[in-house]
Amino acid sequence: MGLAIVDCAIKLELQGDPRFFDQVMTTGLERLTQPQSAQAALYSSLEDPDHLLIARPTRGLLVLGPLRAGTYLLKQIGMEREFIETDRFHELEVVRDRVTCKPGIAGVDRIAFLVAPGGVTYVGRMTAASDLRVPEEDARGFQRPLRRVRLVADDRNWSVTWDRSIHHEISAWERMLVSLRKTPWRGPIEQRLEYLKTQQP
Repeated sequence: MGLAIVDCAIKLELQGDPRFFDQVMTTGLERLTQPQSAQAALYSSLEDPDHLLIARPTRGLLVLGPLRAGTYLLKQIGMEREFIETDRFHELEVVRDRVTCKPGIAGVDRIAFLVAPGGVTYVGRMTAASDLRVPEEDARGFQRPLRRVRLVADDRNWSVTWDRSIHHEISAWERMLVSLRKTPWRGPIEQRLEYLKTQQP
C-alpha cells in the first residue's frame, strides 16, 4: 500500500461594485480573499474511474490513501464556508455554502499521480482561483437588507496552478509527520525527507 498527499488551497477574488462588498465585510467574507485550505477531495483509480474515493483533511493537507500501487486521478476539491445572513426582518442565520472545483475541467486535461508500493507521493501544491461576484439581482438594489453573497457555480471560471518545488514538499511532509509519527508511514516519510534535503539547491 502507498500514500499520497495534496497541498490544496482555494482562493476567491472579489469582483463587482465595491459598495456592495463594503456592506458585507462584517460577515467574515474578507476571509475568502486569502487562500483557504481545501477540506475535501474526490479521486479514483485509473482502472476504475467511476468508483470515487474520499480524501481526508489533516493539518491543512489532503491525505489520499492508503492505496494500492497504481495510477490515480484527482477529480474534485472543495471547501464549505460559513456566512452570516440577515433577512428583511433583520434576523441572523448561519448559512453554509459549498465551493467545488473540478481541476480537470479548469483548463487542466488530467490530474494524475502514481502511487508506489509502500511509498509516499506528493501530488503538489495546488491553488484553485476563481471570482466571487455579486448576483445581478443583488447588484441592482443596494438599499435592501444585507444578504449573503452566493459563490461561483461549480466548474465555472476556475484557474488552477501547481507548485511542486522541493521546499514545499519538505514542508508538507514535515507537517504530515507530526500526525503519522506513530504509524508505519513514519519510515517512508523520513526517508523521503532525507532524500529531499540532499536535493535542495
